[in-house]
Amino acid sequence: MAIQIERLDNEPIVIVRVTDPVDNIEDPRQTNDGVLAALEQSAGTLWRITDFSEASLSFSDLVLGMGLDETMTHPQVRNIVVGASEMVEMIGSSAAQKQYGGLSVAVVEDLETALALARYDAAVSEQADPPA
Repeated sequence: MAIQIERLDNEPIVIVRVTDPVDNIEDPRQTNDGVLAALEQSAGTLWRITDFSEASLSFSDLVLGMGLDETMTHPQVRNIVVGASEMVEMIGSSAAQKQYGGLSVAVVEDLETALALARYDAAVSEQADPPA
């Protein structure tokens, strides 16, 4: 299995780790199932960190994966992508295209930076819209 999904305790963050071998059909399905399960436990926004730092992605992996990844465009999901390859950078720019949802996706080089960004965004969001 090339997908591992971890919901962080007491935080609105889910980490999706993608490793080789990449399966551009089954991996998005597993990701959808895992993120939807995390959303069921979330009252509000969920920060999804997808870590591709251990995966070798091809252009077809990118196109097929983004086409099948339904939770990337979920209105409660904010996306951060981890990795330094050209294909990972392309995910960030491709997500802004209309056919992929016109999303703003942060691309960072390591998981620590992604976690810091998600935590900061979650804190700012909570201050702007505190729970009732």
